[in-house]
Amino acid sequence: MNFALQMKEEYEVFVFTGDRDLNDSKPLAGIESDKWLDYASTSVKVFYASPEFLSWGNILATINKLNPDFIYLNSYFSKYFAVYPLLMKRFASLESKLIMAPRGMLKQSALQFKAGKKKIYLTIFSILGLHRQLKFQATDQTEFDDIKKRYPNNSIELVRSFPTTLKKEPLPVTKSEGSLNIIFVGRIHPIKNLDYLLNALLSVKGQVTCTIAGTMEDQGYWQECKKIIEQIPAEITVKSAGELAFPLLQELLATQHILVLPTKGENFGHAIFESLILGKPVLIKRPNAMENLAPVKAGWELPLDAPEMFSEKIQEAVNWNQVEYDLWSKGAKQLAQSSIDNQALKIQYKSLFS
Repeated sequence: MNFALQMKEEYEVFVFTGDRDLNDSKPLAGIESDKWLDYASTSVKVFYASPEFLSWGNILATINKLNPDFIYLNSYFSKYFAVYPLLMKRFASLESKLIMAPRGMLKQSALQFKAGKKKIYLTIFSILGLHRQLKFQATDQTEFDDIKKRYPNNSIELVRSFPTTLKKEPLPVTKSEGSLNIIFVGRIHPIKNLDYLLNALLSVKGQVTCTIAGTMEDQGYWQECKKIIEQIPAEITVKSAGELAFPLLQELLATQHILVLPTKGENFGHAIFESLILGKPVLIKRPNAMENLAPVKAGWELPLDAPEMFSEKIQEAVNWNQVEYDLWSKGAKQLAQSSIDNQALKIQYKSLFS
C-alpha cells in the first residue's frame, strides 16, 4: 500500500492479490472479488482474486492482458504470487522484468521452519535457474547479505520499504507508575517468537496488559504459548485481538505504551516503524533495521540470547511515570520522523525498476 501510493505518480500501479487473509474462509469485508477496482479514489488499481480465480491460466491471462514492464514479487515461496510468475517467465515467455522482495524469507531463521519442503523448493529453484531472471530487493543490510550469500551473481539493490505516514495525530496516552500496556504484532508462528515475550513476562512486577494482534497460523504453537500464559502472575493480563485490518491496528497501537517484538526473522518491520511514528517506544531483537534506540530514548534492541534483559526493560517501562513515558514517547516519534526521506526512497525505487 505504501509503495503504491508513493509511486503512483511515477508508474501505473496494478496490485494483484488474494481476496482474504491467511486461513480465512471469507473475503475481506467491503471488497469485490475478481475484478479491477480503484484503490482509495486513486489511480492505483487492485484486483482481489478469489481462490477459485487463482489458476495458472487466469493468472497468466491477467498478466498478459496488462503486459506490465515490471512484475514486483513480494514473496519467495507463495505459489500464486511468486512461483507461478517465475515459472511463467521461464516457460511462458513473459517479457516483463521480475523484481523480487523476499521480505526476510531467505533469512536462516525463516528457512529453518518447514526446512525439508523449503530445501526441496530451493533446489528446484536453482536447477531451473529461476534466480537468473530476477533482480532482488533487500530492505536492510542483513537481508542483502542473506541474498548475496545464496545468489552471489544476481543484481541486488538495498532499498528500504516506504514507511507509513500518519493521517492524524494520536491522542495522548495516560501512563501511571506500576502499570503498562504492551502490544505484540505478528502471526502466531514460532518465527515471531511470542513465547519469548511471554516467558519474559513471568518475572515482571506490576499491572501489565499484553495484547496480541495477529492471525492464528500455528495452532500447535499457540497451545504452547497458552501453557506459558497459565503461569504468568495474576496481575498480568494477556489477551488476543486477533487479525486486524490496518486502520483498526493503527487505532489499537495508538492506545498502547510500548511494542515488544522479539521476532527471529524481521527485516524492515512495518509494525516497528508504525509504533515509533505513533510515539510508542519499541523493544526488539538485535540485529534489526532500527538501531541505537536507547540513546535517543526510542526503545531498545537486545540480543535474543539474553532473555533476562528483555524482562528488565519491560520492568523499566512498567516503572515509568507520566513524565518519563512522555520523554520516551517523544524520542520514539522523533526517531521515526528523522528517518523518513520519501524523496530519496523514490529515487532508489526508480533505480530498482530500471
